[in-house]
Amino acid sequence: MSVSENQIYDTVIGTITAVDADGPSFNGIFYSIEPVNNTEHDLIRINNKTGVIRVGKDKAIDAENYEYLHYNVTASDGDNVNTTKVYYMFLNKMFL
Repeated sequence: MSVSENQIYDTVIGTITAVDADGPSFNGIFYSIEPVNNTEHDLIRINNKTGVIRVGKDKAIDAENYEYLHYNVTASDGDNVNTTKVYYMFLNKMFL
């Protein structure tokens, strides 16, 4: 997944999708995202019900400060949890 630098607050970056093996009528899927290493916590956010990832800070993400953002994304149906080990979002520089 990638995002162009200087995208403003609430810009959609992408969507994470998980499927509950016993079907959606049994449990809904809930998503969470946690930063890894030196990635700031609030640069991006995830909708806990839809998996939509958006720019989460009220200032633009600058590629001069970050080459990539590193997060763990978790999907849970309340009983079972699946967490990705590595999730990178690469920043694309904007040239004018």
